[in-house]
Amino acid sequence: MSHLSRMQAGLVTKKYRVMAAGLLIMAQITPKDNPNNIICDNPIEETYDFIIAGGGTAGSVLAARLSEDVNTHVLLLESGGTGTAYTEWPAMTRFVYDTKKWDWRYKNVRDEGYCFGMKDKVCKLSRGRMLGGQSAFNRMMYVRGNRNDFDLWKRLGNPGWGYGDVLPYFIRAEDNLDHRLKHSPYHGVGGPMKVSSPGATSTVRPGVSLAEGGHPQQIYCKKNLPGVGENLQSHFGIGGIDFLVARDGMKGPAKALKNPVYKKQYINKRIGPLASVMGLEGTGFISTSYNNISYGQDWPDVQFLFFSQHTSTDGYYEALIYGLSYKSTFRPRSRGKVALRSRNPWQHPDIFLNLFDDPHDLAVLREAGQKAEAIGLSLPFIRAGASAVGEKNRFCYLHPTGGPDWWDCRARVFPETLYQETSTCKMGPPSDPMAVVDNQLRVYGISGLRVVDASIMPTIVSGDASAATVMIAERAADMIRAFWHGIRIGTRDPAGFVEETVMNLRGAGRDAA
Repeated sequence: MSHLSRMQAGLVTKKYRVMAAGLLIMAQITPKDNPNNIICDNPIEETYDFIIAGGGTAGSVLAARLSEDVNTHVLLLESGGTGTAYTEWPAMTRFVYDTKKWDWRYKNVRDEGYCFGMKDKVCKLSRGRMLGGQSAFNRMMYVRGNRNDFDLWKRLGNPGWGYGDVLPYFIRAEDNLDHRLKHSPYHGVGGPMKVSSPGATSTVRPGVSLAEGGHPQQIYCKKNLPGVGENLQSHFGIGGIDFLVARDGMKGPAKALKNPVYKKQYINKRIGPLASVMGLEGTGFISTSYNNISYGQDWPDVQFLFFSQHTSTDGYYEALIYGLSYKSTFRPRSRGKVALRSRNPWQHPDIFLNLFDDPHDLAVLREAGQKAEAIGLSLPFIRAGASAVGEKNRFCYLHPTGGPDWWDCRARVFPETLYQETSTCKMGPPSDPMAVVDNQLRVYGISGLRVVDASIMPTIVSGDASAATVMIAERAADMIRAFWHGIRIGTRDPAGFVEETVMNLRGAGRDAA
C-alpha cells in the first residue's frame, strides 16, 4: 500500500474511531431536541378535514400545504420525535444513523446472494424516525431525476405525470439561492425549500405543526390489493472501490468539526466543510453500454458520488479514505417486496431486496465499477497522490482481479444503499392489476384514502428520491384541495374537476410530455 502504511492507517483509524464514538455518544445523549421549536401539544379533536399518517418528507409537505387554509383542520400523525439538532448540522447527520431513537433501523431479509460482506450478512436500511422522516437523513442532494423518468410514468398509463406536468411543482417548492439560476425557467425562487449549488450550501428543513395521535393495536385487511408491497426498487451501488490521496489539502468532515473557523462559516453562512453531509462533495452521471437509449434521449443509468472521506470496505480493516468511492445504478430491473410479519404494527416488516435477480443490474454495476476505478486513477487524482487501496478482498480474492467474476463478487459482497427504497404502492391505470393508486393517488377500492409518498412511483427516479417526493406531495395537495372545492361548489364529478383544473387533461388537450 503506497502513501499510507497499514500501521499508519490503523493509527489514523483508531484516532477517528475514538472521535466518532464520542460524537455518537453525544448524538444519543446530549443533542437538543426539537431545534425548530415545532408545536406538538394541540389537543386531539373529534373530527378533522384531513388526517395524514406519517410526518415524513411527503407527509410534512402535504400537511403544510393543506393547512395554509386557516379554515381547514389537519391532523398529522408522526410516531417519531420532532427531530434533533444534530440533523441540523449536515456533517453530524451520520451520527444519528442506526440509533434507536432516530432511526427505524430496518434490515433486509437475509439472502445469500448479496450483502454477505456486511454484519450478520444483511444490509441496513435506515429510515428517519422523526418529523421530516428520510429528509432529515438525506445527504442534502437535490437531484430531481431525469425528465424521461416522468415521461415514462405517463407512458405507463398515468396521464398528468409527464415532465411538463410535474416541472411547475418542482419550481414552486424551490427557493434557489444560486444567482446564476435566478431567472432560469427550470428553477424557482421564494418557495419553502432552499436549494443551492456547492459553495453556497444551506440547510433544508420543513416546518409544520402537528398533534401526536393514538397508537394502532392491530392491522386489519380492508381491501386486498395484490400490488401493495410489491415492485420495491432501490438505488444500490458497489462499495469498496477506494483510493488513498496524499494531498493534505483534502480535509474531511471529521477534521472540520475541530476547526472553529469552519464552525463559524457554517453557523453564519451555511458554507464550508461542515455543510457537507458525510464528506459528500459532488456527483456525476454516466451511461453504460447497457443503457437503453432506444428513445434517443440523454438518460444516464449510473450515478457517481464523490466523498472526501469515509471508512474503507475492503473486508480487512477500516482506514481513512479520500476520493471516489461510490457508484449507483439508477434504473434497476430487479424487483423486491415488503411483507407484513404479523398484525402487530410495531413489528418490522420483511423486506426482500432481491438484488441482482435480473443479471442486467449486475452487468451495469460491473461496468460502473470499472469506470469508477479509471476515474480514481486518472491524471487529476494521480496529481493529488491518489492510489487504489491494494488490500485483497477476502471474499473475492479467488477471482482474477478486474475480471467479470471479480466485479460481480464485489457488487454482491458490499452493495451499498442510498436509503431510497420506493415504488411499493405504485401508481397505475385500472387495467394494471398491480396498481395500488390511480393518477390522482386515490387507493383503488377505498373511498377517501390516498397514498402520497415515494411508494407511488411506478419506477424509481434517476437521482435522489427526496426532491421528487416533495414534488409528489405538492401535486397531491393541489389535487386534494381541488377535489373538495369541487364538492363544495356542487360539481357532480369532483375527480373530473381535478383533471380539468389541476391536471389539464380536459378541454385543452395539452401534451404534457
